[in-house]
Amino acid sequence: MVTKSYRELHVPTLHKQWMGILAIGTFFAVNIGFNNISLLTIPLSLNQVIRAGIPVVAAVGSIFIESKVPTGKEFIALFIIVSGVAIAVWEGSESTGSVIGIVLCVLGTISNGLMMSSIGRLMSEKLDVLRLTFYTAPLTTIVLIPFYYSLEHEKYEQYQANSSNGYIGLLFLGCVNALLYNIIHSLVIKITSAVTTTVIGEMKIVLILALSALILGESDIWTLKMLVGCTTAILGFVMYSHARLSQPPQHAQPVIKGIPELQPLLTAESGAKVGAGNKHAR
Repeated sequence: MVTKSYRELHVPTLHKQWMGILAIGTFFAVNIGFNNISLLTIPLSLNQVIRAGIPVVAAVGSIFIESKVPTGKEFIALFIIVSGVAIAVWEGSESTGSVIGIVLCVLGTISNGLMMSSIGRLMSEKLDVLRLTFYTAPLTTIVLIPFYYSLEHEKYEQYQANSSNGYIGLLFLGCVNALLYNIIHSLVIKITSAVTTTVIGEMKIVLILALSALILGESDIWTLKMLVGCTTAILGFVMYSHARLSQPPQHAQPVIKGIPELQPLLTAESGAKVGAGNKHAR
């Protein structure tokens, strides 16, 4: 990020994409902060049921942010996936939680979906994942600082006092893990789409449930409800994959050094050369 080739890109990128970078950093921080706080007052199963709606939020967000309208088949498949995952992870009427926790989880879910769509928009404009992480990380840190000081600062100081220098390694490991996750996550969005990435996340929940039964010997906890939910989600995933693969491929326009504002110049220059060639041939 400090080499000359990257330094030349910082100013034009920030000038062009500052709104998207601001949105991604803020949405990411709100998603993490509100979701973690909600887990203090609502069960994990209720949290997962609410967050199962992320693909639908991302699909709606992609309409307004990315100008990508999912097809009717894709929307039907998304609702089937969301319903299946919600059925599979729901523990029943006893899993109740506070209204505040539910509201925070809903806000975190909305922020997650909008963040995915915002990343998809910037990735489609050829902003690479390293620069995206470099620009959004400081902003995310600033937004999360109030959450840290209000909820975790005292407990962190207690842990620091009781663990000598061991906490440094844990912090470093957490930072590296978060960096790798964000890079891989953004790459998947760039290669596929924001909505497809959320669908993959839904199937992760189904696979965890299935593997826990096959590998960890937890098949005795499986119920008919979980089996129906997982089967429904897998059916929705197949429908969504078929709908996506049935669409014609979209060819990306050439971009110089990842700077979208140079695209019109490149297109105009190419058109002028083609026109001159045809005129010369005549």
